Amino acid sequence: GKIWGEMQTWIAEGRVQKEDIACVNTSRIASFFHSNLAKRMISAQQRGELYREQPFVMALPAIMIYHETDSEETIIVQGIIDVFFEEEDGMVIIDYKNSYVGSEAEEEELRQRYGEQLALYKEALEASWGRPVKETWLYLFYLKKFIRTDEKF
Repeated sequence: GKIWGEMQTWIAEGRVQKEDIACVNTSRIASFFHSNLAKRMISAQQRGELYREQPFVMALPAIMIYHETDSEETIIVQGIIDVFFEEEDGMVIIDYKNSYVGSEAEEEELRQRYGEQLALYKEALEASWGRPVKETWLYLFYLKKFIRTDEKF
């Protein structure tokens, strides 16, 4: 469909090689674009409010990372936020993961492990943009699904 047509354009323009396209799983990409969150991303992009691969640097008290209560130390954290976008009532962060997920337990483990990372992204973004981050999500390509990390289910 539409995705395949887009890829043919990329080949024609020399942006990608035909061999690389053969590796792309179009059904995974299609299911991403049919999701509600992707529709919100596209709509933010049309408003000029979608941002990709934004680097950030922030200083955090060591207690937030190592949970050592007696430490006065500050640690510099740096990272890159895959995608975030603005909506009227706040910002949304999405982090893409290619990890293999074989069970619900592994999915939950990823949600917790990366949830901490996304909580740092949320703080960094709120500090630099002065706007609330209302949602943080992981997109697991392997499972073709979004997992929300900023709330306890």
